[in-house]
Amino acid sequence: MANVCISGEGPFPFLVDTGGSTTLVDSSLAARLHLALVDGPRAVSSFTCKRQISFAALSRWSVGNTTLLPQTVEVGTVQSPALPNLDGVLGSDTLSSFGAVRIDYRQQTLTLGPQSAPLRSEVAGGSGPPSVSASLTEGTSFASPMPVKVVSETLSPHHLQLTEVRPTVDLSFGPNQFTLTLDTGAGTTNLDPSVVKMLRLALAGPPGAAYAGLDCPVVVNHYTMGPAMLGKVQLPEQTVGSNFIPPGTVGVMGSGTLINYNPVLVDYTDGELFLGQGTQAQSAASERPISSG
Repeated sequence: MANVCISGEGPFPFLVDTGGSTTLVDSSLAARLHLALVDGPRAVSSFTCKRQISFAALSRWSVGNTTLLPQTVEVGTVQSPALPNLDGVLGSDTLSSFGAVRIDYRQQTLTLGPQSAPLRSEVAGGSGPPSVSASLTEGTSFASPMPVKVVSETLSPHHLQLTEVRPTVDLSFGPNQFTLTLDTGAGTTNLDPSVVKMLRLALAGPPGAAYAGLDCPVVVNHYTMGPAMLGKVQLPEQTVGSNFIPPGTVGVMGSGTLINYNPVLVDYTDGELFLGQGTQAQSAASERPISSG
């Protein structure tokens, strides 16, 4: 999580979520702050659930000590049993405006690159070295191409732009390769049931209740995923979840996997993922919001 201030109020805990293509403000917080809705509501599908979202324009807001650019955001219900006080989601549309972001799970810090021009609509996965500063890449090495897709929509009648940014990575199991959303907001890595069936993964414990897309209750089955290649990095055997994944990818690469590589650099500009040296999961990490710099 990171602390976000809006119109001089806050800070409010927001999930740092590369898997969220758009930034989302909880509807109850939007009401408290008297945010003016500029479009909606409209019905959308979240995993297997239907929900309604509206839109608001944020002109004065920040994360940590960093001022954020004016932006159109979604307004809707934010629910998470693991993070009951969550007030929103800081998505890839906002994070990508900095070109690259560095997450240090151990130190619990979020480091942002300089705010830059908007991304082009398609960023093909690169192969390193990155064009971002050495301070962001310190302690990391190139791990995997990370193609990025950018989609813009004009909201009427106010003609505001809503931008969706979607980073993905490819996970390989021998000759089989699958495209996953890079999703720091997901507590674990999750695979679509079709992938589990194809790879014949073994069950690893009973099903459990969870939330997908924050506000969609789902039942997640757990499986043992054997060694896999994330670009140049071999991931060790680990337990992953499985539930329905919306079209576009067949899974999410979550923080439950990424936390083993510290720090993590998401380079939106070059379409690259950099990882630090592999470690054991940081079990001592607390739930306090990470700071930004």
